[in-house]
Amino acid sequence: MASLDVIIRELYSKKKLVKIKPAQLKTHIFDTEEFKKLFGPSYREIVGLLTEDRTFFEMTLIASDLRKRGQMEPIYIDEDGIVIDGGTRASILAALGMDIEAFQLPIKCRESPEKMAICVAIALATVKKKGMGEKFRQLITLLKPGFDKVGIPIAEVLGIDLEAIAQSVPAKIEAEVKVPEEARSAIMQWVEKTIEALSLSPNLKATVEKLMELAPPEEVFRDELNQRIKQAFILKTVAIAKAYLLLALKIAGTGIAQYNAVINYDPLHGKAPKSSVVNRLLARLENYLKRSHGLDRDTMFKILLRTAVERVHEELGLEKRGISKDKLLEATEQVVREYEDVLKIASPLSSIRAGLAITIAIRRLGVKDVVPSRVVQILGAVKGVVYYIRKRLAERKDEKTRKFLEELGLARP
Repeated sequence: MASLDVIIRELYSKKKLVKIKPAQLKTHIFDTEEFKKLFGPSYREIVGLLTEDRTFFEMTLIASDLRKRGQMEPIYIDEDGIVIDGGTRASILAALGMDIEAFQLPIKCRESPEKMAICVAIALATVKKKGMGEKFRQLITLLKPGFDKVGIPIAEVLGIDLEAIAQSVPAKIEAEVKVPEEARSAIMQWVEKTIEALSLSPNLKATVEKLMELAPPEEVFRDELNQRIKQAFILKTVAIAKAYLLLALKIAGTGIAQYNAVINYDPLHGKAPKSSVVNRLLARLENYLKRSHGLDRDTMFKILLRTAVERVHEELGLEKRGISKDKLLEATEQVVREYEDVLKIASPLSSIRAGLAITIAIRRLGVKDVVPSRVVQILGAVKGVVYYIRKRLAERKDEKTRKFLEELGLARP
């Protein structure tokens, strides 16, 4: 067999651009039986390290970018349509009902262990530059036995460089008014200080950073950041930091107590911005996001639903029980249509509503031993949340709610 580098260069030289309809989107190579056989019992750990566990908010950011600018980079598929690279983008585009552009490589990944190894090497080459650090070393240790089986030295796999592949990357548009040099760092410093002082989730920092990418402060808060008086500039950056942090809390679905704690937090010892000022900035930030990116809640929930179905399907091993991902997604969407109003009453959190809908869908498909508490915990809910949902809904006496609880297996005898 020729060297891996030569083989992949040959494949890329013969790639062709194709369009895929959402209904035609096929599985990722990591989900195929051939991948599992090649890498043995370690395949689950390999997939966990290779694939990014994106949060609901991260998915909405990607979806917003795809809707606003379109698909800038094609995904990669084999001759049978199996996804080699770009699975996250492909799933979101399918959920949005958009056609998917793909480079089709002249290889059938599932045809032999050797070809599966080549496809995995291509997928690995796209993730090795993401700064995985220690995780990447773990990944190589797990992958080596599979590559050894087909006679591909791991050194060749690590030597693959796809930088030469031309990719269209849009240039960033410069803001008309540049933020003062210290503004962004000042905003993030206040965010970090508030998170630490109030013992909030450290994950909020990453959410704020992503919000600032989506809604740049130099565009949203241009006037505030052009302050020339130092004290006024400090006051404005504190207020802006609070606005971003409050929106991050809203997205995370946290309670009113944390929201009020941020509003009332006074890092300036008596000189903090008024709550009315912060709320006004928050409203402006939300309006900017709605106007510029146009993601409504229904679309965001649809995207969440698809990713939630995939995660639950994998965790519960439903393929072995005769339920495909597509069948589960279709059944879950039907449940959402039937019980949309009840789901909204059940919980304000999208992930929990998705979990409840998925539970009913699974039970409708014949797997009766699945309980809602297990499903919502897979999606990140705290233990015991289903008890409070049942208690809340049990107070309602209408037939639809009664039937909803019955389908969840939560109806009182």
